[in-house]
Amino acid sequence: MSFKALVEVDYWPVDMISDDSAIFWKSYIHYDGQYQVIPMYVTLSMDVACAKNWWETVQSVYKQKKRWAWGVENFPIVTRAFIQSNKISLYDKLRLGFKLFEGHLSWATSGFILSIIGWLPVFFSRQDFSSSVVYYNVPAIAHTIFGLAAFALGISIVLSLSLLPKPNIRNSWLLKLVHAFEWMLVPFILVFFSALPSLHAQTKLMTGNYLEFWVTDKHRNKEPRQK
Repeated sequence: MSFKALVEVDYWPVDMISDDSAIFWKSYIHYDGQYQVIPMYVTLSMDVACAKNWWETVQSVYKQKKRWAWGVENFPIVTRAFIQSNKISLYDKLRLGFKLFEGHLSWATSGFILSIIGWLPVFFSRQDFSSSVVYYNVPAIAHTIFGLAAFALGISIVLSLSLLPKPNIRNSWLLKLVHAFEWMLVPFILVFFSALPSLHAQTKLMTGNYLEFWVTDKHRNKEPRQK
């Protein structure tokens, strides 16, 4: 973002947690929709959440995801600005408003739907429902969905391993095996480190229990052993 544009939109909002997404919406509204983000594909290196021990790291990741999900605070602000604006087209208002709403809604619900709720009719159905066509088709549909998901997961595993840096580390094949196994935890992660913190953030916002900004712990571990 150019400094000229930053000055014209009156800088970042200092009273919002999700300031990175808020500055985009602030700019988009300020320039009446004539503003866009263009991705720049460059090599970079980033730190991940890493506290002093495993349990503190788990808590840090959860808090980090909850802070990201707090971006739902943008929705009422953007919607109010869209209603007041006469220069942004109705198509863009509906398209972007729906995308913002649907993104946060699916973030808080898709993990539960895919991992838990889809199986509830089978386990808690009554006698009249258990004789219906839907009852017999639910497992087949779920099997198809999870089969396709497993295929996509396999592709993700191969791509993630091929994109990893090539460090000269002892037992690198064992580390690659561990990285591949981590992808098997996606259903667990989808619920407890994606949907749940998102639902937590949205519930806090709905009840007026506002979130304070929190900086993620990012301690560095020792350098890996070299051959």
